[in-house]
Amino acid sequence: MTSSRTHLVLIPSYNPGSRGVDTVRAARAEWDP
Repeated sequence: MTSSRTHLVLIPSYNPGSRGVDTVRAARAEWDP
């Protein structure tokens, strides 16, 4: 994965439970700066 100088992904993480990992995986799958 390459970093971006112009994009930032914010993922709310207050007690996400098991969905936290799924959310990060989904965001990384779509990452294409």
